[in-house]
Amino acid sequence: EEGNFIIDSQKGLIRLRSSPPPYLQGVEYILNVTATDDNASSGPQALSSTAQVIVGVDDVNNNKPVFEKCQQYRESTSVLENQPAGTFVLQVHAVDADEGSNGRVTYGFMHKDSTVPAFSIHPDTGVIVTARKFDRERQREYAVTVTATDQAADPLIGICQLNILILDQNDNSPKFENIRYEYFLREDTMIGTSFLRVAAHDDDFGTNAAITYSMSSEQPEYLRVNPLTGWVYVNQPISQRTYITREIVATDGGNLSSSVELAVTITNVKNQPPQWDKDSYSVVIPENTVRDTPIVNIKATSPLGDPRVTYNLEDGMVPETNMPVRFYLTPNREDGSASILVAEPLDYETTRNFMLRVRAQNVAAVPLAAFTTVYINVTDVNDNVPFFTSSIYEASVTEGAESGTLVFQVLANDLDLGLNGKISYSLLEDRSGDHQYFRIDPELGFIYSQTVFDRETKSSYLLEVQSVDGWESARPGKHGQPNSDTAYVRVFISDVNDNKPAFAQASYEVDVDEDADVGF
Repeated sequence: EEGNFIIDSQKGLIRLRSSPPPYLQGVEYILNVTATDDNASSGPQALSSTAQVIVGVDDVNNNKPVFEKCQQYRESTSVLENQPAGTFVLQVHAVDADEGSNGRVTYGFMHKDSTVPAFSIHPDTGVIVTARKFDRERQREYAVTVTATDQAADPLIGICQLNILILDQNDNSPKFENIRYEYFLREDTMIGTSFLRVAAHDDDFGTNAAITYSMSSEQPEYLRVNPLTGWVYVNQPISQRTYITREIVATDGGNLSSSVELAVTITNVKNQPPQWDKDSYSVVIPENTVRDTPIVNIKATSPLGDPRVTYNLEDGMVPETNMPVRFYLTPNREDGSASILVAEPLDYETTRNFMLRVRAQNVAAVPLAAFTTVYINVTDVNDNVPFFTSSIYEASVTEGAESGTLVFQVLANDLDLGLNGKISYSLLEDRSGDHQYFRIDPELGFIYSQTVFDRETKSSYLLEVQSVDGWESARPGKHGQPNSDTAYVRVFISDVNDNKPAFAQASYEVDVDEDADVGF
């Protein structure tokens, strides 16, 4: 490249320019050098001759591998659930501007030592494949840190952090909230009256989770169900019936279905089922509410005869309706009410809302029942640790790079919400003093240099980074302190040819005999 080289016109010495610094590219330069005499003999013209000088360029490992399409990988990487291990996910590619082994990269992952990798990567091709089957309903995405390391003696590392989404497959049938639906309906209930809403849940996503409801068709059609909302309503006069049973079917967008029985008892207008103090009850509790804590009192009474009633917490079919069991019911003999209590630990990150259906039945000769719903909203507490994606990170920076150079980005994940899940990063101090040569962005986790490094002075640094969430921990033993995690970042200083050879002495003196043999 023109201007990189200069020549002494008298001595013929070829040098690199000193200012501005040369910018060399490629493996060699071909210089055409012309030598011209001074025409001291006053000939017709000066005479000249040309020669080619080939200058080879020895590469220095001063370029990190770069994932040029990292943003594209981050936005579009996914794999379908239930696929066998070894399923292709993505092929990443990193480029290194250096030559030879300095520019040849191998690929890998960074992850916590205790975790079993969910994916594997071919070190030469960068092809990422699954290491096991995935279930989207258990985990919907995975954070992966891909590394590209060159093959220099002092290697440089490039990274790309991405989230691999697990795509949905229609592998779940709808589940009704209750094992069985039962209702007591007065015989004079008008046509068109909606009296009960059935509901089913599907753990799949999108159209696979879209549910429509239908009812077994028996003539006459005393009852019907709204296909979209699940509300059951009176379609024909029911005064001539005493008992109606139907099967309600929930079908998802992939044509998987499940059914549940609906049993409706038709009551005489003179008979009245128990009456609840409230049509429904609502309560808000934190997720760390301890076992056997009463959370709400409910009460129903019988308006006819014996005022006593018996209570029963209906069995559910999905987590939101108490399957598996998270709450239980205890009657209170003193005032005829009942209490709902916590049976097992709650987890806001798993189930945030519950709808418990409670049955109250009188003690008449022909018992009648009424139902109420207890709505429980669970609030988040700071019970999740902001874990780093790896326990040890490795990064590199070239010696001589200016202060403020980006070195690495660490990443932690916290499942809590709001301040409970807001993460801040810091560098911990230690006796080595390595931390003082770096700074970290407290919000994004970017680590920057704060000095110009000299590899011949120190070739590596060890940093301890800490992630802290934004509120008092709800975990035992934290005593009002937030949750935190730590990880190590080892920073290697890559070499640049910045040192001239130096003689051990300024001058050397020796004695040689005049008749010494050649080569002595």
